[in-house]
Amino acid sequence: MASNIPFGKLVEVFNSGRSSADEADQGISVIICVDRAAAPELVAVVREAFLAEKSGGSVAISALGEDMVPAGLPDAAIVVSGGTDELTAPAVRELASRGCPVAVVCESALMAPDVPSPVDGSQLYDAIASSDPRDLSDKLARWLVSASDKHLAFAANFPFCRDAEVDKLINAVAVQNAAVGAVTIIPGADMPVMTANQAKLALDISAAYGKPLDPARVPELLGVLGAGFGYRAVARQLLGLVPGLGVVLKAGVGYAGTVATGRAIQTRFAGVPEGSRAKELIDGIAGRFKKKEKPARGGLVPYDEDVR
Repeated sequence: MASNIPFGKLVEVFNSGRSSADEADQGISVIICVDRAAAPELVAVVREAFLAEKSGGSVAISALGEDMVPAGLPDAAIVVSGGTDELTAPAVRELASRGCPVAVVCESALMAPDVPSPVDGSQLYDAIASSDPRDLSDKLARWLVSASDKHLAFAANFPFCRDAEVDKLINAVAVQNAAVGAVTIIPGADMPVMTANQAKLALDISAAYGKPLDPARVPELLGVLGAGFGYRAVARQLLGLVPGLGVVLKAGVGYAGTVATGRAIQTRFAGVPEGSRAKELIDGIAGRFKKKEKPARGGLVPYDEDVR
């Protein structure tokens, strides 16, 4: 099967994998500014979420009103507000004016600080309101992977960001493969492009989970190649059964097949319970190529327990 994939596409895939690994290994810094009047539940969620798994993830916590802005610009800032505008607004204005993405976490949108927008009309910050701390980490994750240009590094460092990052990756590649299936005129010409895109997706997801690019990734790539040809076979059968809807069917199979592949790879990296049917199927695909994973690098970043 792999012989049907042009060598140039294989080189492109592995170069993309190296690039994704480099992006995931970038150092990132986050500052968390806490209003002492903020809800303890929100503070606890934010503190727990930002426990870095890799040594490149730097997190600093300070109380609002202190000298909280470091000399170097952080990659993201989280301000946990308790409605104290005289403290929150200056912090947001200082950080955002320097080009740092800022999220203000509060229990209600009514508690978001009143920070006048610049004359150019640009948004200084995003308010993340959550009365239920259980969904706060999901909202924070979606904000981070969209606001930061280091989204892969955030996912690799902070597990709570991974689902949001993988959702973003899968959707982008699925839309791209749907377009490839819809516009390809020469029969079979879409196969190398779609398969290469899916292989790149596998490596991107690997990077988002902080996994290195090494021979242990062979099972994922082999599974992607096999799945790509399988989806193509399904598309050919459907075209014979439903003539006249070729464009729609090819686009649909390209999209759905990519989503299915992406979710299977995500499950592989996220882990599934021992003894489950899903575990058996995944291990069966990996087969004799499966190798022991390397331990994650780095450790937890200590926090100042006096804050909050």
